[in-house]
Amino acid sequence: MNNIYSDIAKLLYKRGIYNVCISPGLRNTELSLSFIQHGKFNCHSIVDERSAAYFALGMALKTNTPTILICTSGTAVANYFPAIIEASQSRIPLVVITADRPANLLNSGENQTIEQRNIYGNFVRKNIDIPLDNEYDYTLSEIDESLKFVAKKNDIGITPGPIHINMHLDDFKTSQSLGKSKYLSKNLKSKKIILNDTFNWQMLPFEDIFNLYTCKRPLIIIGRLNHKLNKRVITQLSNHLRAPVLVDSLSQMRFNNKSSIALYDHYINNLNVKPDLVIRIGQKPVSKNLCNQIHYWENNNINRMSFSSLLIDKANRFNDDCPTVIPCKYEDFIDVIINSTPGNNNTDFYDYILNLDNKMSSIINNEDRWSELTIAKACLSSMDDNQNLFIGNSMPIRYIDMLGKLNKDIHINTYSNRGASGIDGIISTALGVAQTSKGKNLLLIGDLSFLHDQNSLLIAKQYNIDLTIVIINNNGGGIFSLLPVSKSLNRNIFNEYWTTPQNIDLKKISTAYDVKYSKVDTIGKLETTLKKYKTIPSLKIIDAQIDMKINKKILSELKKRIKKGTA
Repeated sequence: MNNIYSDIAKLLYKRGIYNVCISPGLRNTELSLSFIQHGKFNCHSIVDERSAAYFALGMALKTNTPTILICTSGTAVANYFPAIIEASQSRIPLVVITADRPANLLNSGENQTIEQRNIYGNFVRKNIDIPLDNEYDYTLSEIDESLKFVAKKNDIGITPGPIHINMHLDDFKTSQSLGKSKYLSKNLKSKKIILNDTFNWQMLPFEDIFNLYTCKRPLIIIGRLNHKLNKRVITQLSNHLRAPVLVDSLSQMRFNNKSSIALYDHYINNLNVKPDLVIRIGQKPVSKNLCNQIHYWENNNINRMSFSSLLIDKANRFNDDCPTVIPCKYEDFIDVIINSTPGNNNTDFYDYILNLDNKMSSIINNEDRWSELTIAKACLSSMDDNQNLFIGNSMPIRYIDMLGKLNKDIHINTYSNRGASGIDGIISTALGVAQTSKGKNLLLIGDLSFLHDQNSLLIAKQYNIDLTIVIINNNGGGIFSLLPVSKSLNRNIFNEYWTTPQNIDLKKISTAYDVKYSKVDTIGKLETTLKKYKTIPSLKIIDAQIDMKINKKILSELKKRIKKGTA
């Protein structure tokens, strides 16, 4: 066997990468065998490359360490692309290794030969193309250097994400051994990660420094994060500045955090007073209302010395338009602010926001009619300490965000594919999270998203993964019924091209994959089934059926009560 493959496997294992997803193919045979026969990798065999990529994404999301993907040449490579886009936008580390035909066969009409070099473009942090006659010591060195983008602890200025290694290979039956590389014996030592950049005042314009010293209405926003922050440190900053802390549903800080503010989505665009300082940690929040309001504050700031918007991001500026980005660890920034600036004694703004949040809490907590929102509410209420909640895109993530924290005094791990916010691959990603988890796992998803990724149920059956899937089944794309487009189009056209009802019996799909299934149409039935399914360690499906028109009416009435409550 060609030793370069086993050398790559040894290198990746030494760098702390242990999970591998392999899709079958002849061209990648030797490459796959090098990981399988290594003996210490957690190897998963997944037929569908698109599902495999999202499954790998879920494992990397949960473990905060990269997953390796291996596939054959041709369209198999292209099927990885949606998950790679999501990984790039969400800063999730993946090591994608694709087998390719020899370069001389390109444009020759040779079967299963396409241009694979740089196929993922800017959605990978590094592209490495390895020809047949490459110098393998150099190749291993280049791969090793690229692993800084998937390291668990990244240097300042490094944005985590996927890397792509494209290997041109001969047929398995004609390949020859090329001898052992000398790189590993010289360089296979544990690397020490040194984070040497800390916050200093020279990073900031004078106007922002002035606002940090004089602010009276500061606001802290914790956005989407794949890892937990130090809650104590955030609380210290909040106390020092007397700043309310708005916590995103995917911030890993919303629950088990009594001081956090979580229902801002309902009132943030109706504030009577605006903040004079916004400090953000994490990626853009889920709430569209909050994002729009941040944008409004930033772009209607006539006097720079009356408002500042700061993003604390170790990766520097990545996919964010905040006016001022501070590339340092958030702990360093907070330490300097607490020890260098005067404390804020004005609690008016803090009390104002807290009062609004408390008003919203009573309205949301008292809503108990059968709707898509209360389906999400029942799911959230059923969660136990340190369980995993994976949330589908479209309406499910919006409902969870609208619910706040429901006074849950426990920690809940929340995950979602919000980098590119597609509805593809959601089940696969949730299964990847569940596969690398010890506790219980719940997925809240819409019916179209479920149908889009139903092929991934094969993975759950193959590896006997414990996951409860709650499907908000409104027979179509319910989100469009809540948007102005529903009123501006012919009803038949709107149904066919936007709502797109599929009229599929989900019980039959469950039977085909040998999955436990329950249909519910009341809160009581849903709560009972959720409780029962906690005791069953396998894949379960709850079909929560809802009428789209009734749901729209209930949400409209709730919106009126919220508007009245913030008046």
